[in-house]
Amino acid sequence: MNHDIKIAERLLFFRKEYIGNGRDMAELCNVSPKTISHVERGLAKINTEILQALVRKKNLNVNWLLTGKGHPIAGAAERRIDAVDVRGSVDMLEKRLLRLERLIGTLARKAGIND
Repeated sequence: MNHDIKIAERLLFFRKEYIGNGRDMAELCNVSPKTISHVERGLAKINTEILQALVRKKNLNVNWLLTGKGHPIAGAAERRIDAVDVRGSVDMLEKRLLRLERLIGTLARKAGIND
């Protein structure tokens, strides 16, 4: 398997595990969702903007991304969960819940169900 494809697969795993959907990752990295999609499918190489954003904002372990060795989060074996990590996870879950609530409301209106 191509080395770049393995990086793309690890990036996709990282996004799903620690960020959410492609739009969330694109917003986090200040790039388009199309760019994220191309990188994750191995159609484009990861650029420095994406890499720097993930290292800075999500503590991505670059060694893991490039080699598959170690933990996806830099220093994960040594670090404990802190309030910033928890708050970031809570914020992400709150965004997902809001999207689901909107979707349920839209579906209920289309089905003629009142709240």
